[in-house]
Amino acid sequence: MGNSGSGGGSGSSSEAQWNKYHTDLEEWEKTVAAQQTYEAKLAWRERPLACDKLLYCVQGCGGLIEIPLRILWHGSCSACVYTLCLPCACPVYCASGSEERDAVCAAGPGALLVVQAEGGGGACNACIVRTLAVFTSFYFHHLMSVCSYTELCEMVSQNVCWQPCDPHPYVFAAETSLVRPKKPTPPVTKTTKSSNDPCACDCVTDPCEMLTNCLECCNAPDTCCVVDTEKVTALSNRRIRAMLCVFSPRSACHFGTVLGPPCTRCLGIESADERFKKWEGQYEADRCIR
Repeated sequence: MGNSGSGGGSGSSSEAQWNKYHTDLEEWEKTVAAQQTYEAKLAWRERPLACDKLLYCVQGCGGLIEIPLRILWHGSCSACVYTLCLPCACPVYCASGSEERDAVCAAGPGALLVVQAEGGGGACNACIVRTLAVFTSFYFHHLMSVCSYTELCEMVSQNVCWQPCDPHPYVFAAETSLVRPKKPTPPVTKTTKSSNDPCACDCVTDPCEMLTNCLECCNAPDTCCVVDTEKVTALSNRRIRAMLCVFSPRSACHFGTVLGPPCTRCLGIESADERFKKWEGQYEADRCIR
């Protein structure tokens, strides 16, 4: 009898949990629907007009002149490092001891560390190895910049030549996304845990354990299984604006972008990673205000 009563109490408790979950889920869906409606109205109010698209096309034409110059600059910097600096430092790097190389690489480029290695040439070789690490980061920064501007040239050319009336992406698009409330999670029971139902996945207790099924069934903007596309688009647009003076003169002249990581450390200014983290924080703050 005692077991029967215990089982009945457990069943009623589970039923109450599921009722609460369905109530919270219904309220969450209403809230998200209201937010989406507001975002649609805000996006319509902030949509680019014909004059904005015309100005954007003119800026794109200017970008087609600026992009080759930037490719020439970054290509020249990477070529100079590759042909002049790396060949001089590589023989010493290869001749240095393995312990010395490992210690310098662990410290990172530009680290103020004096490495004493047995049979590796002493502190002199350590300095050269550190210098090589700095030159390597400098080289790859400019090399990746050439690749980025090449892709940007293709995008700008397509907007200017093929779709000036409907540019994609429009990098000055207004940011209208709101912070979504946390989606209620279903009660975790033995039935749901052992069920083969793909929609029974729980992104809290089982983070993306069933990633493909979560993408199909738990398609909500705040679950771990789905990328925040609004955030990615907004940060990508800001990144593109910061690449060209025709879009944003002040941001495009940032030393971290133009000169590279070693120069930012020497001048004591923010690096590209620190800059991106600052953008991300500003985006989250603006979205909370909205």
